[in-house]
Amino acid sequence: SISFESSKFFFSSNKQKRLCKSYLESITQYSLDSIFDTIHDPAQKWSLKFSLPKIMFNSLSFDFSTKELNLLGNWFNTPSPRYIWINNQNQDVSSIVENINSKVSLLAVPAVNKSFIVTGNLAIQKIPEFTNNQLIIQDLGATIISQLVPKINGIVIDLCAAPGNKTIQLFDKYTSKDHCSLFAGDLPGSRFSTFLTRVKTLLDQSIFEIDKNQPDLLQIHQGSKQLTINPWDGTKLSFGENFANLVFIDAPCTG
Repeated sequence: SISFESSKFFFSSNKQKRLCKSYLESITQYSLDSIFDTIHDPAQKWSLKFSLPKIMFNSLSFDFSTKELNLLGNWFNTPSPRYIWINNQNQDVSSIVENINSKVSLLAVPAVNKSFIVTGNLAIQKIPEFTNNQLIIQDLGATIISQLVPKINGIVIDLCAAPGNKTIQLFDKYTSKDHCSLFAGDLPGSRFSTFLTRVKTLLDQSIFEIDKNQPDLLQIHQGSKQLTINPWDGTKLSFGENFANLVFIDAPCTG
């Protein structure tokens, strides 16, 4: 019979109010330092301080100093930066970045093409460039993976492509003058539907070729580069031996 509303307690009787007040006054407050004084196990202290499992300390203490482990603990307890990747298509990257910079501050990530850290408190989802699909909110790890794939002329297979951001970035690596055929797909069903919708949303639909008799098949041509999207079971591909020059698999999803 105690309710909590707007940071206030409401009691059905004065007796309950007195009981609750008495209970709250009986609680002893402890600081972390006073608790640490009673603990002699360094792994337990580290685990309590950083809310991380003791096994991490025990496993890593052979190779890292206490100072380094404390830095690691602080890193785990620090919010990650917000990263975006510019999806410019045929538009000028600098003009998109300038428009975004008028609303939130961007810090370029060195050596990672078109990737930026967003600073400030404004929700990036509220700016027009997000609504217009001119940017992708994506963890830096996932963005880097696509850029580490070597740029080659030939046939590339993106085996586990859903939800599609990395496929867009692989396609973006090539210019319209490059000779590249990118085949991308994922399991039939909801995963593939999400992937197909994502690609149609983020890429310029003027370069699409859609076969009405094969709604799950999407072909995209931009100059001499092309992207073909199909649903497939990666363990039962129809491609022949030595078909591709490169196979890209991010099965555990780096992001």
